[in-house]
Amino acid sequence: MKKSLFFAGLTLCSLGSLNAQVALTQDFNGLTAPAIPAGWASNPASAWTTGAPNTIAPNAQAGLGYNLNSAAYMKAFGVNGKLAIANNSLVTTETFALPATMPDASFIFDMAYFQVRLNSDTSKKEELFFVVSTDGGANWTTVETVSANQTYLWETRSINMAAYIGSTNLKVGFRYKNNGGELVGVVFDNFRIFSGKDARLNSATAGNHPANGMGYHQSGTATNVTGSVQNLGTSAITGYVVKYQQGANPVQSYTVSGASIAPLATANFSHNVPFTPAANQQYPLKVWVELTGDTNHANDSTNVTVVGVPFIPEKKILFEEGTGTWCGWCPRGAVAMEEFAVSHAGKAAQVAVHNGDGMAVSAYDSYMSSLNGGGFPNLVTDRTVELTTDPGDIESVYNSLKENFGFATLTMGTPTVTGTSVSIPLTIVPAVNMPNPRVALIVTESNVHSTRPGTGNQANYYANNARGPMGGWEAKGSSVANVNYHFIGRAVSPSPAGDAMGLPATLTANSTYNVTLTATLNAEWRTDHLQYIATLGDNNSKTIYNTAFSPLPLLEPGLPTTVANVDAGINKATLYPNPVTNGIANLEIDAMSAATLTYNITDLSGRVVLTGSKAAINSGLNTIQINTAALNSGLYMVNFATEKGNTTIKFQVIK
Repeated sequence: MKKSLFFAGLTLCSLGSLNAQVALTQDFNGLTAPAIPAGWASNPASAWTTGAPNTIAPNAQAGLGYNLNSAAYMKAFGVNGKLAIANNSLVTTETFALPATMPDASFIFDMAYFQVRLNSDTSKKEELFFVVSTDGGANWTTVETVSANQTYLWETRSINMAAYIGSTNLKVGFRYKNNGGELVGVVFDNFRIFSGKDARLNSATAGNHPANGMGYHQSGTATNVTGSVQNLGTSAITGYVVKYQQGANPVQSYTVSGASIAPLATANFSHNVPFTPAANQQYPLKVWVELTGDTNHANDSTNVTVVGVPFIPEKKILFEEGTGTWCGWCPRGAVAMEEFAVSHAGKAAQVAVHNGDGMAVSAYDSYMSSLNGGGFPNLVTDRTVELTTDPGDIESVYNSLKENFGFATLTMGTPTVTGTSVSIPLTIVPAVNMPNPRVALIVTESNVHSTRPGTGNQANYYANNARGPMGGWEAKGSSVANVNYHFIGRAVSPSPAGDAMGLPATLTANSTYNVTLTATLNAEWRTDHLQYIATLGDNNSKTIYNTAFSPLPLLEPGLPTTVANVDAGINKATLYPNPVTNGIANLEIDAMSAATLTYNITDLSGRVVLTGSKAAINSGLNTIQINTAALNSGLYMVNFATEKGNTTIKFQVIK
């Protein structure tokens, strides 16, 4: 998903006004929570409320790790799917009319809805329906089953209202069901039923490396103002104008002609007049879009800032995954983290922050709980609450942030281990002035087998293929004993928040600073499986600006490659070498009796990438060579079957 990421009183407009084509508009901002708009009805009375999105649907953050609050969505409207009264609850608007002058009227709204189900009872699932009454609420018709969000926490939706043109006694509403489960619910914002043109400036930026709402750019070089426009109107946009102005300087205008933006579609733009920043200077820019006949000017403009900097530090993201052996959904975090480490070696720092098990570090777990919302698994990126999401989104989060500004170049020296302590020199060269700096050292350990003290079995809700492919966990039971745990956060020194370590209150751009990081090691940790991660952050915001780290040790498969399946007639099976580096993998099978073997290879999503031919195997040891030359570097599953059953082994290809 994706992960990015969720009007003051009802207005009935007279036909003679400029906004005559707006039948209903509501942004909920003028209401006092939990009150709903005047003329609206909730049944049961207290089921549907207004308020902050995370307050309306707390399980979005607590259960899914989704933070629905943002500057764009501070007050909204919805139903808490955790409550029993939410089931089969109905909310309806006040009465309005759709005159004949609105032949292409649409209902446009923003929504956060994820259609979750209870893992222990899949009949307890979320359902959402759009309903319409043409007689003022006496009778209701279910018009549409509303689907879950697919890409973003908040999505803009549209429902065609043309069938109701000419109606004078209309009401619309939504019916929500949790079917008896304590689930999430749905949150809405920005209701609008109208006919006409509306171009929304979705985003704008200047500077090739964004961060903290600004764009950073190499000083003395040109940057373009870029962004996207979304059509929230009811007819296609064929042309528009993008303008920007820096301070009192002349307005720069760019006409986009020959466009074809369908309703709800988005188009990107790059202004054709570049802007060149000087070093260590901030430039506020106003950016806006103009569309002839636009009926809504509240969403046309934004302000951006571009900062000229002497150099661009490479951004190294910090991913901190909340996990625990008790958490049956956490195998998906393990799969995503392992797959990312293989696919993007050396590109980001990864830590598994354990909770409620023998690998938990109490201070670290407690510190992260204020950021991750309490739902497991979760993924916190650079200690930024707004970027808290599900570990399955790690690839999309990385792709959206990898070009972000890194603020400072961090260079880690060679770690020196003396007894049970490690010492590491760190050099910091900031590209901008940086107040309130804090540094810390995180120590992680990988390849920790579940037989090691303090580890234990991993709970697994993907057992017996109950939820589809999940990196091999679908072939395991509900409690998995044979596991390698990776990226375990073993220590964070001197504390999770870090310390000034003798640095000045503000780091000066283009200056050099040196500190020495230390941590205490446990004698049970295998030093050749440790990774050291240096972080530089802001003491006030908690944000991590950049990291540096030692090489990650070669990861053994999270699910080891020696397996047994008595039901399938296999005493033991293994695949070697693992990782496969020479294009040939050997599948060694100790069979109980002669059988016919078939196999294929899939990626972790379950997509078949290679299919082998049938092979006859004998009782005892058998070796089948698999040519992996056509496979890209990454993690795969070899799935092999006899007449009696199926078995799966995970392996890695490195080229």
